[in-house]
Amino acid sequence: MIKLKVEPITSEKAVTEAVAILVYEDDKEGASYRELDKKLGGKIASLIKQKKFVPKKMAVRSIDSMGKIKPDSVILVGLGKKEAFSEEILRRASAKAASAAAGVRAKSLTIAIDPFITTQFKAEELAQAMAEGLILSTYSFAKYGKKEEDVDDESKLNLAVIAQRKDTAKGKRGVAVAQNVCYGVYLARDLQNHAGNIATPTFIANAAKKECAKAGVRCKVLGKREIEKLKMGSFLAVAKGSAQEPKFLIMEHMKGPKSEKPFVLVGKGLTFDSGGISLKPSANMEDMKFDMSGGAAVIGTMVATGLLKTRKNIVGLVPLTENMPGGRANKPGDVITASDGQTIEVLNTDAEGRLILADALVYAKRYKPAKVVDLATLTGAIVISLGHQATGLFGNDQKLIDKIIASGEKTGERCWQFPMWEEYEEMIKSKIANVKNVGERGAGSITAAAFLKKFTDYPWAHLDIAGTADNAKPTAPYNTPGGTGIGIRLLLDLINK
Repeated sequence: MIKLKVEPITSEKAVTEAVAILVYEDDKEGASYRELDKKLGGKIASLIKQKKFVPKKMAVRSIDSMGKIKPDSVILVGLGKKEAFSEEILRRASAKAASAAAGVRAKSLTIAIDPFITTQFKAEELAQAMAEGLILSTYSFAKYGKKEEDVDDESKLNLAVIAQRKDTAKGKRGVAVAQNVCYGVYLARDLQNHAGNIATPTFIANAAKKECAKAGVRCKVLGKREIEKLKMGSFLAVAKGSAQEPKFLIMEHMKGPKSEKPFVLVGKGLTFDSGGISLKPSANMEDMKFDMSGGAAVIGTMVATGLLKTRKNIVGLVPLTENMPGGRANKPGDVITASDGQTIEVLNTDAEGRLILADALVYAKRYKPAKVVDLATLTGAIVISLGHQATGLFGNDQKLIDKIIASGEKTGERCWQFPMWEEYEEMIKSKIANVKNVGERGAGSITAAAFLKKFTDYPWAHLDIAGTADNAKPTAPYNTPGGTGIGIRLLLDLINK
């Protein structure tokens, strides 16, 4: 993870190899760069006047300082209109600056935050957003068997200095929060990016147990026999076809008042999804290693919660298994029984995520939770609806949904609410069981959520992250190719609402 410092200096005092200047499109006076530009002989103002650099949102230009200041490179990043400024824009602009610094082979970067601190935008929150952009954009996954010189140089920036004279102490607190938050995101991304033969249920369970222990979070791992004792027939039906033993993760951070009902997080942990007997097409099947992204997000959130010493009662539940077409595998047409006694007609074994989540959602009832949120790469249909820019949001409690939407906007992990009308539940009624695991072709994401709802009796929301959990081409400047760790920053913000 990149090293961060907060120092009470201004941009013109930078001694790093590069300095970044973030510029509003409508900044006619050059407030964010005036003093530095004096040393540069008016170079920045000249570029803007000649429209060789137009500070539209996320526009980037690097210039050589020609020895006039200590940094070799000056990186200009556009912020767009001042009235549209937000923490997310600062987060993205900081990530752009970090990438541009790496592009000019700078190992260190200074970026000023003072021009953006106002009564509306507080120092601590801005410092956290800036730090998140810097840290997340410089993530890289350790490649198997690769030598260090073969690893992409994009991650070589190793020091960033946040120049902050106003409220420096608050800035340091914001950076400290960001470092713990991003530790959880890094953990989730690492788990996501591992190959499926390495990140098995046992591997992920052991990693979670180790990281939870370091963070002060209680972690219990249940094996197949214990899962059987819980009568989790829906979960076990999916696991039957795999040679890998299923695991059920129970993580508890009970640091709030004893009278406080816990907030329970549930994450889908399909470490590899072949589709089972309803086998997926071979094209891009390798990406099914990301089908445990919801589980990775819950693990990362629980670890970050511990590191942040959050004074709340939080529980994380993750059912872990593969979905494979083995000789004992679940078959289309089978009827299985969940741990609450509900029977399920399995029409498609590739609709397996909802089956393992069903038993986890039933288990959540033991905590008499204040609210429950599950995260899952549940349906391809959500990608058709929203692409890769937003997470699908469903639920039975509008107050909870509204808070999730607000947290998504603040953290840049945006969500879009879908309807949950009774008519959709009609689409998953079975003639021979209580419910069937798929509906008609249309409204696939909604009927999947309607299925999950059958196993809840508490305030609940479901996040379908199939379109946002991983990316071949980053959808935000701080998302590197591969796993995104989506949901962690949103949940950590939500926990405090």
